[in-house]
Amino acid sequence: MRKTLLFSCLFVLAASAYAKPPVTFESHGVTHGLAPIPNQYVAGRSQWNQNTSVKPLGASDGVVSIAPLGPRLQIIKTAPGSSTLGTLKASPAYDFVYPVYRSVATGLKVYPQPEVIVKIREGADIFQLASRYNLSVLRPMLFTTDQFVLRHYPNLSPFDVCGVLRDDPDVLWADPNAAVEFKKYFKPNDPLYPRQWHLHNTGDNGDKPGADVHAEPAWDLQKPSQNLVIGVVDDAVDINHPDLNIYSNPIEANGQPGVDDDGNGLIDDVHGWDFAENDNVPLPGNEEDNHGTSVSGVAAAKGDNALGVVGASFGTPILPVRINLSGDDGVLVSYVESAANGLRYAGKYADVINNSWGGSEVIDAISEAESFAAGPEGKRGAKGVAVLFASGNDANDFVNYEFWGLDFNGIPAGSHEITFEYAKNGSGSSGEDRVVIKSIDFVDYDTGEYIDFLDPAEGEFPPTVQGGGTVPFEVVDDSLYGPVFRSASITSNETSDMTWSIEAPSDGGTYIIQVAFRAETEKDGDFFNVYLDGELVTDFFYIGQDEYEIPFSGSLPKNLAPLRGENLNPDIINIGASTDGDVRSSYSQWGPQLDFVAPSNGGIHDIITTDVSGIGNGYDPDSDYTESEYSGFGGTSSASPLAAGVFAMTLAANPDLSVAELLDIFKTTSEKIGPLPYDANGFNEQYGFGRLNMYEAVKMAIDMRGTSVDHWELH
Repeated sequence: MRKTLLFSCLFVLAASAYAKPPVTFESHGVTHGLAPIPNQYVAGRSQWNQNTSVKPLGASDGVVSIAPLGPRLQIIKTAPGSSTLGTLKASPAYDFVYPVYRSVATGLKVYPQPEVIVKIREGADIFQLASRYNLSVLRPMLFTTDQFVLRHYPNLSPFDVCGVLRDDPDVLWADPNAAVEFKKYFKPNDPLYPRQWHLHNTGDNGDKPGADVHAEPAWDLQKPSQNLVIGVVDDAVDINHPDLNIYSNPIEANGQPGVDDDGNGLIDDVHGWDFAENDNVPLPGNEEDNHGTSVSGVAAAKGDNALGVVGASFGTPILPVRINLSGDDGVLVSYVESAANGLRYAGKYADVINNSWGGSEVIDAISEAESFAAGPEGKRGAKGVAVLFASGNDANDFVNYEFWGLDFNGIPAGSHEITFEYAKNGSGSSGEDRVVIKSIDFVDYDTGEYIDFLDPAEGEFPPTVQGGGTVPFEVVDDSLYGPVFRSASITSNETSDMTWSIEAPSDGGTYIIQVAFRAETEKDGDFFNVYLDGELVTDFFYIGQDEYEIPFSGSLPKNLAPLRGENLNPDIINIGASTDGDVRSSYSQWGPQLDFVAPSNGGIHDIITTDVSGIGNGYDPDSDYTESEYSGFGGTSSASPLAAGVFAMTLAANPDLSVAELLDIFKTTSEKIGPLPYDANGFNEQYGFGRLNMYEAVKMAIDMRGTSVDHWELH
């Protein structure tokens, strides 16, 4: 009776399996979802001895193609709208036919067959188990005595059979013996790629695993597109760099020299345009023209070419649009006309536009040009062009906090110990902080003479200095200041302290202590104290013109510059920066207009990307890449083109997406990093909708196009 009831249950479940997508089954404590792929089926025979007298299936049966999947299975594709499943199941050519499924979680294909694998408990009899459910024992799994492959009736679903078997006390687990699409993650062979943590962060170098855009699994789902164009509106771009694919205007490239072949008012704009100097060669003109080349590499440096670095949307053509000139003091300047025309030009030829510049007040001409580039007059018409702007680098969460006025007047001559302590109290502070001490000075107030000056540039703690607390200071190379004393992440109820010895002169006088430090903090409350020879010092200090008391407990003042100027146009997309510790980079400007953040410097590591080629050029005069010490790229200037590459990859997965749909995808898939709460819409002002996740965005874009994942060949 038990056998009959269970068999009936299985049959009923199987009869409805094809009508209830997606299929779900459990394995290793996880519920997996499978969605049937329209018009694709897997078929086979228990013993593949094809009867030659059986009429082969063809177009009259709605069959478009039949292809082998190894020696045991065949993949059958049928015409859209055809009701071929019944024909296939009725054909004597096959013992079984199932839909081809796609994993909801991974996008990989699953090809069922009427077989399951079980692991039985100790002492159980596999043949008795099989007999209870009308199953056949085919073979044991290699090198096991408790795992077996079983075959079931072909009109049953293997997922349902596994579900029933898992409820049997003799079964420890049961899995479908399906053909499952496996593959290695695409890993480009570019030699500097292992150092490009912003694309794939393993945490091997002291940073946080996963603090990246998850590029490898995204590349595995989708090949970057050669049909899209990323516009780089910036200073010059090295169009001869071997690791950049520079856009070529086909009409001008195949036209007559000296003639405006495409009628856009610009003669021979084959590889973009230099609006700063009004010519068709947007190449670097001086030693300050490095920025656009590095921006371009972050977005789309060629990949898997055994050269240099890889961009997020590697190999996608870059359209150079030069708008910036270098002023006498090295600061970039741009005519309003140049910036506005450059934006309009980029809007006509690019699908995604990156702007790693800004800082002006609202200028009508530039705002109008932004809206033009993003709007229906641009390349993508009503779908819109994604116009990205870096949020800016003026939101320093730190200043050089310096203690002034600690009164050491008349202290005894000789050796003394001073301790600086930074603490986080769980009752008033949250998140993870880091503290950097740049230098410590002991100064004669009357003469200004430095009696003692502590500088970590030697790369080690001097003999008179000790780092302590629950999170001790270390000597590290900081991306902003060079060698510093820096703590690891400090969480609630932890401290970092620094104790050093001073030698007070015998002639007396008034002395002051200066501690130049910064605190990377997400606010709420910070606590620090100063001790002299173990005694807590009660005094005051200044930050800028503001007076504070120690012991100190409260929120350190911050220079939080709001978004302004170009970033206020609602038609553009603002990108801030996050660190390799997966928190907002302290310099990254923020506010209600911020949309997303993307990885850049501000933590332990900078960004390695393309640099102006040739010895003696660029940020790194010894390399064509920003790979050596102190030459690393960063800022929101790097976060924004990384986001541009993510946008381009998502468009490659689904070219029909509008900008509004792209934004919905990123709002849904971005990761909610950092310690601050997000509102009901998934937003906060410091992180926008979170850190971009290229893999999840690409996967969602593929799902929205309604077709199966088309994996590309790996070399």
